[in-house]
Amino acid sequence: MPHIKKLVIHGFKSFARETEILLDRSMNCVVGPNGSGKSSSYDTKVLLANGREIQLGDLVENQIKISNEIRSLDY
Repeated sequence: MPHIKKLVIHGFKSFARETEILLDRSMNCVVGPNGSGKSSSYDTKVLLANGREIQLGDLVENQIKISNEIRSLDY
């Protein structure tokens, strides 16, 4: 199955200079322009491709329930 191998980003608040993020099949990353919802709260409403509206937190929780692998990150 094809996958994204790397992201090259620049011009964002946190990435003013060009930054390269190497990805493998086990890593996920969320990036986007300022104001695109990366730090939205649990109760933020999102519109799905099928036209259904759902709370972002419920969407995440549902996806975790059906995931084959869940990893906790220490920080």
